[in-house]
Amino acid sequence: MAVPKGYAGNAAIIDLTQQKAQVVPIDKFWKEYDIDPRLWLGGDGFITKILWKDFPKAIDPLGPENEIIVAPGPWTGTAAPQAGRAMLGCISPETGGFSSGSFGWYFPTILKYAGYDILIIRGKASSPVYVFIDDQEITFRDAAHLWGKETGETVKTIRGELGERYEGEIRVLSTSIAGEHLVKYAVACGDATSCPGRSGGGTVMGSKNLKAVAVRGTGEIPIHDPIGLLEASYKAVKWFLAEEPTVKLWKEHGATTDLSVVANWPLQGDPLVENRKAADFPHLNNAGCLNCHAPCYHWLQIKEGKYAGLRQLGGHMTFLTTGLRNLGIDDFNDWIYYERLMQELALDPASFSMAFSFAVDLFVKGIITTDDTDGLTLRRGDAELIWDVARRVAHRDGKLGNLLADGVSEMAKKLGKEAEAIMPQTVKGKPSIQRDAKLQALMWSFGALTSNRGGDWLRLHNTWELAFLPENRDTYPKYIGKTFAHEYCTKKR
Repeated sequence: MAVPKGYAGNAAIIDLTQQKAQVVPIDKFWKEYDIDPRLWLGGDGFITKILWKDFPKAIDPLGPENEIIVAPGPWTGTAAPQAGRAMLGCISPETGGFSSGSFGWYFPTILKYAGYDILIIRGKASSPVYVFIDDQEITFRDAAHLWGKETGETVKTIRGELGERYEGEIRVLSTSIAGEHLVKYAVACGDATSCPGRSGGGTVMGSKNLKAVAVRGTGEIPIHDPIGLLEASYKAVKWFLAEEPTVKLWKEHGATTDLSVVANWPLQGDPLVENRKAADFPHLNNAGCLNCHAPCYHWLQIKEGKYAGLRQLGGHMTFLTTGLRNLGIDDFNDWIYYERLMQELALDPASFSMAFSFAVDLFVKGIITTDDTDGLTLRRGDAELIWDVARRVAHRDGKLGNLLADGVSEMAKKLGKEAEAIMPQTVKGKPSIQRDAKLQALMWSFGALTSNRGGDWLRLHNTWELAFLPENRDTYPKYIGKTFAHEYCTKKR
């Protein structure tokens, strides 16, 4: 079949063991994998087909046979609104099964401009390397000097050494210290900003001695009707900005808008969350992924304390909920630093916070002692203690660092039945992200229980924007009642 418009036209297959790269025309690649783009489109669709064909039986996720797959979609890099993202997939080190995560910022679009709809990385390098994709030229470069660097310094160093003429055009997908030390829930991170969380991609990169992938793309994406796409996109954005009730809040406060939801429907017995609102957050200005008109990213700045002046592009609710409910962090400045630290170390905040919270419970019940924690007294709410533990986990430093680095399921398995009895809820071996069930009704819980990557809602979102606005406190229960929610979920408190 002819290649539909919107696709860049190629798949890049990289063999780290042989340090060879193959550029395959996308229609030939589709034929090999029996992919009909009209059905599978791109992103998760392509990743699912590739993993299903390549791994009919279980494999060692940390073995060289595992693959890292990056797949944008046909709209990525076009004028279509909200279409600046890609999926990263692999066999998960945390679950042993399918895993993928979404990320944005600029790497997905520049990968398309370089000419690729799919990037597959296989094998294992004999020593640390990074891959540089410069349009149709793919080279392998030594990364020994990058090993041990955090994400921000990695991006800065790669851009600097590739030359000034490239510096503003280079986008970097990298792992950090947690990935290098094979923490089971390490993430990859795009430009030290947007990370495909919960995918374990950073761990797989570390297992392959792959520090980063840098890309520069100068090509164009073929469009069947460019003027028609622009007109349709303009109409969609115009409606979106005028009619969608949550957009104004997101433009003002980013993903911290979710705090307004929690304030409207506070989790019973959760004083850390009640009466919080997005307007209290120290926002500077918003910033979105390419072509995003309702950015969840915002520039935040720590106003006081040890890290005063530090700026962080973020504010995602995952950091807020895990920081509040799992770690007991109730200071806005500490939240900001928590997000920065997780990104720099390439730790998944949900899995780390659940592992830490589980360790605190184990410590309180005497299942583990200071002999197991390298002398630390574990407790929630102590930010500096939590930062210390996070660094130990990223480096697999000591007994405690190694224990938490494998995640809650492995922790419980190692410690025995007493630990298993109080282990947090997991799906496919991955701990579930804690959200308020009253907001999402049964659909949220059902999504978490059936998620193909385990432990969270993945891409399942029922309509919940009604809950964002105080005036909808009366209409929202009527809506979630239609989803067969229990009376408890609709009762105001």
